Amino acid sequence: MTKAAGIPDSYFGNRGQLYYFDDEHASAKKWVENKKKEYDADFAILVNLSGSSLHKKFVQAENVSRAIFGKYPKALVVLTGDKDCKPQEFLGDRIFSKVDKWNFRTTALQCKYFDLTISLETGLALIAHSWDAPCLQLLTAASWANHVKYAKNAYWLQAPVACSPCHRNPREYYGCPVKDKLPACVYFNEDAVMEKVEEALSERHAMSA
Repeated sequence: MTKAAGIPDSYFGNRGQLYYFDDEHASAKKWVENKKKEYDADFAILVNLSGSSLHKKFVQAENVSRAIFGKYPKALVVLTGDKDCKPQEFLGDRIFSKVDKWNFRTTALQCKYFDLTISLETGLALIAHSWDAPCLQLLTAASWANHVKYAKNAYWLQAPVACSPCHRNPREYYGCPVKDKLPACVYFNEDAVMEKVEEALSERHAMSA
């Protein structure tokens, strides 16, 4: 697309940047650090429940979160999403919800300071990549080349259906395979997701050691 638009080669591989005030960065970092200290947590994980369309809905968020605690009992999970994510909300002793509490701008900065963000393909995952913050992105319509290629500390899985990636920018989902009234691409192998989580957190632990 960039070549077709006549954009010079020097722009290839460049990514967007975000600008916040220094005190905003300090506050976001302090929030994560204080939460980890309060709960003696090894890792703080941000779980994004949804994006702007049906193929960006993390329907397995609770199962994956419970599996994380099975492997990392001293982890913390923070949920994020808009008001439409309220039906997906779940809580626990070390699970905190900022659904419909943190706006997108706030969450976009907070993800820089988490040990890992887990999200289906949506803007928040791309922002985490722009910070080079650890992020596991679950890809449905997009591919690695579309969403992950130039990122660092990036982990990803492609949806295990034959039609993914489809690049259709689906909205009506005509002809899409369906499961439980949702596009089938939103359902991932939870063991495969956990393998990626373990890979990401082991590398995070090695970096902080």
